[in-house]
Amino acid sequence: MNIFMLDATDRIPGVDTYTFDGDTLIWDEISRAVSFECDGGIMLNENSYKLWRLNSDCE
Repeated sequence: MNIFMLDATDRIPGVDTYTFDGDTLIWDEISRAVSFECDGGIMLNENSYKLWRLNSDCE
């Protein structure tokens, strides 16, 4: 398991609040299991969809 340090520059734009607890993303009070690839540039959700960090070099 990879551990990545996130800071304010990693925020999702908008007004929704979220936190991480281990490998769980808590977003709008809903918990989702997540994992990361490509040095944290890609977040994989438990529902098999991916979110890419815009400034990453991941494909």
